[in-house]
Amino acid sequence: MTKKPSPLPPQCKTWLTQQPHEALVALLLDVAKRDVALAQTLRSHAPAGKQRSQVDDVRQLIDDVTTVDGSIDWGAGRRFAKALDVIADTLAGMLRSGQALAVAELALHAVDCIENALQFVDDSSGRVGDVVQRLGELHLQACQAAQPDPVALAQALCQLEATLPFGLCSFSASRYSQVLGAAGLQAYQALAQAQWESTPALDERGSPYPRKKWQRVLEDAALVRGDIDGFVAVKSTQLTCAYDHLKLAEALLAAQRPDDALKWAELGLQHDPDRPDNRLRNFVAARYVAQNRPAEALQLTWLQFEERPGLVAYQALHSMAEPLGQWPAQRTRALNWLAQHTHNHANAGTGTGTGTGTGTGTGTGTDGVAPEGGRKLPDVSNRVEIAIWEGDLDTAWDAIHRGAIDANTRLTLAQALEPTRTREAVVLYRQIIADIVAEGNAAAYARALSWLRHVQQLLAGLHESASFAQYLTELKATFAAKRSFIKGLNEWTGSGC
Repeated sequence: MTKKPSPLPPQCKTWLTQQPHEALVALLLDVAKRDVALAQTLRSHAPAGKQRSQVDDVRQLIDDVTTVDGSIDWGAGRRFAKALDVIADTLAGMLRSGQALAVAELALHAVDCIENALQFVDDSSGRVGDVVQRLGELHLQACQAAQPDPVALAQALCQLEATLPFGLCSFSASRYSQVLGAAGLQAYQALAQAQWESTPALDERGSPYPRKKWQRVLEDAALVRGDIDGFVAVKSTQLTCAYDHLKLAEALLAAQRPDDALKWAELGLQHDPDRPDNRLRNFVAARYVAQNRPAEALQLTWLQFEERPGLVAYQALHSMAEPLGQWPAQRTRALNWLAQHTHNHANAGTGTGTGTGTGTGTGTGTDGVAPEGGRKLPDVSNRVEIAIWEGDLDTAWDAIHRGAIDANTRLTLAQALEPTRTREAVVLYRQIIADIVAEGNAAAYARALSWLRHVQQLLAGLHESASFAQYLTELKATFAAKRSFIKGLNEWTGSGC
């Protein structure tokens, strides 16, 4: 809520009545330089003159507001945004009154001025950015209504798209394609091409960004025009990572050139083999399937499972193998590989389990060490997640008796067990509660009490309320030193839980 200013004391009115006319005018004009609403009020009351139009006034207002002297901090930045809102409101009103061509001109000017002023403004609130985007929308709407000269518009849009410091709203060829039409899009691409070719690889500060920005503008314009050869010619000069190859391949596939798409995608796989991009791998695998090359497609998907043998990669392998009729064999292969991988990591001392998953008391610790040994337990979290996804709760329950699982997997398994194997779910919830209490802070205690209520409801459904009362007694004994937790527990149980 905006704080209202305090009422002025009577002395102010007395002082003002004593000032000469010229001094009051000067004072009012000085305040209007900082108060956009006052400036607008004065303009609306001023007699119309032939020497200035509303467009001139609004342009002057834009220049006045966006001319900043030094840095503008967060508080002043909000006032700056409020002044910009007045400009946007004014342009919206002009658009409604049929002045579309003027609004198109002024909105573009406003965005240009604001973006260049923004480097001195703290816009942590994002309000200035919001106004710029609103002005961008007004500009597009005005162009749609006014249908300005497409070639002149293309030149203005292309320049701003590539050179604005922050690019808070888009002036791309794709966004303005319907307004620009064939002639405008051709002019847009020609200007971007010329600028890209004439921009050095590195600017005076050694930055490649200006040329790369022109390249992105040119690529977009070429794609909008359907000039796939022009897009390839530009894109292929700067393939710095596997993802660049993917974008090139996707464009070629969209242009009904699948063979060329696959060629560039395969080159991308070779570009940086030490940092593979699974998006590109998936693209190539899909093309292999389309070309009836299932073994190669499966191999690319299998590599992803080997690198990150978890549920997501397992599901991807299933999605690839099932339609090919290869899932039973691939499933066996994947599960055997995962078992060996888990065993090897445990023996190497690199297990990352966070609990045995087998305790029936108040917890099993968080280091993955078996209570009776000291040997690192294998982390079976991935195997448990896969079993849950496949609906195989017997395998999931068996797995947690042979290794450690992380907290998230334990919770997922507990929730999966609830409907049909409630007692086993309660075992896991007791472990979860114990680990939460061990965190030792107020937020953790509140979460623990919430899960306790859940366990109470589950046991009540099994008609085992006495078992819950015994559990509370054990819990109080185990965590007697956690006085804040015990206090909260006593308050809860004392309220007739």
